[in-house]
Amino acid sequence: MGMLVFDQRHATEALQAVFRPGDVFEIRALDATTVGYNRPHTVSGYFDYEHIAMAMGTISKQLTSAHGIYYTPNPVSQALLARAANRLRDMGARDPSTADKDILKRRWLLIDCDAVRPSGISSSDEEHQAAREKAVEIRDGLASMGFPEPIEIDSGNGAQLMYSVDLPGDDGGICEKILAKLQSCNTSQVDIDRSVFNPSRIWRLPGSMNCKGDSIPERPHRQARILAMPAELRQVPLELLKQLAGIEEPRPADLTEYQDRPKGTGAKLGGIDFAEIGDGPEEAFDLDLLNTPLGEKMADTILSACADRLLQKKVITSVYLTGEGFTSADWAPEFVRKLCNKRKVFLGQHLFADGAAFIAYDSTLPQSNYPYICLCEGRLASTISLYAVRGGKNEPLTLASAGSNWYEAKASALFILDDVHTLEILVTSFATQRVETISLSLAELPARPNKTTRIEVIVSFSSENHVTVRAIDRGFGELFPASGLSFRKDFLIS
Repeated sequence: MGMLVFDQRHATEALQAVFRPGDVFEIRALDATTVGYNRPHTVSGYFDYEHIAMAMGTISKQLTSAHGIYYTPNPVSQALLARAANRLRDMGARDPSTADKDILKRRWLLIDCDAVRPSGISSSDEEHQAAREKAVEIRDGLASMGFPEPIEIDSGNGAQLMYSVDLPGDDGGICEKILAKLQSCNTSQVDIDRSVFNPSRIWRLPGSMNCKGDSIPERPHRQARILAMPAELRQVPLELLKQLAGIEEPRPADLTEYQDRPKGTGAKLGGIDFAEIGDGPEEAFDLDLLNTPLGEKMADTILSACADRLLQKKVITSVYLTGEGFTSADWAPEFVRKLCNKRKVFLGQHLFADGAAFIAYDSTLPQSNYPYICLCEGRLASTISLYAVRGGKNEPLTLASAGSNWYEAKASALFILDDVHTLEILVTSFATQRVETISLSLAELPARPNKTTRIEVIVSFSSENHVTVRAIDRGFGELFPASGLSFRKDFLIS
């Protein structure tokens, strides 16, 4: 280890972006030497937001070297400030550091793209670049799902992404499951570190050096730095986090009515969320009940009671009855009578499969037989499109359609620019058919001959009203390599 190299100003700006007034965090330097203690050891201290600049000055003054300087990106319990209040301390074997139980809220989803190499050494330039490219790939992939912009970091040996979230310290495994899902992005050159899910995880401090092994020309020590900081840090919606983690919401059920029923009579009647219908208990029965006339009458009574609660609480115009119990509804005359009062009722074994087949066939027709759009809360009220030449015709290419669920309305498309320096994004209101044009300048693209620039346009949503359009320079093969430039436009639709 040589003398400490530390960019105090960069570190201060980074932590002021990560934390909020009143936050407390830990600084931890590993294998560090200090002015007063020249043997490598761990140095730690707790600081509040108001003393961030002082904390970085303390690092510069007290540390003479360190293999790595880290911090806890998730704020710690304010009580921990009393361990070493706005100062650094030399840690002994029994001195505690931050534990998971000390983190009350998670502010960040951390993604660490690490260059694959032998342990204990720095990455080569090629390995380092591969990790940075993988982080860009993940960032763009998540953007296509609707994720907002992250903080992008060069960790010195790899690349990191920090997504703003609002989760409890015990997040039910969301962060861990997301990192498990991202293992599919691993390559022979880059690993996504799946161990950084715990809430008290320490994170390399921007402005500090990453000093793995000896610094040699082929594998130099590098300084960690923030590469991109969004102008506005927006939190990832919880539903997107759960979608990426593969978590499905459990359906609540009130089974108190069946605690005294005989064994074998408690099968749920699926497809209805009784927690939203009313205060009454869930109705259920085994299909074996339909084997006798008396059982059929009991089942009809149960479903009729269910229909009474359901229909008095909500306005329902159509009902679908499907599943093994509804090969026929002759056994439930009273239930059917209540359902069919000024409503359409569909009964059959393959309603959803038949519907999917009809829609698939309809998509092959020049004009749809079902020109209907559902507009309600959570769905887009406008269509997003771009003009593009296809088959010799200049016509709008739809990237997101009115009536789509905003969290599913994501799209990307590749375009070859033909003397175009500005993207004209068309926003067409379904209600008024008024067309608004949103411009996204591409003026900073590298100068190339006409029709030798490809751009990828990615449209994503963070709500039904907030749209993000990104244009990424994809170059034109080996003749005109991609520059990596990215252009972004955020706007609101109604």
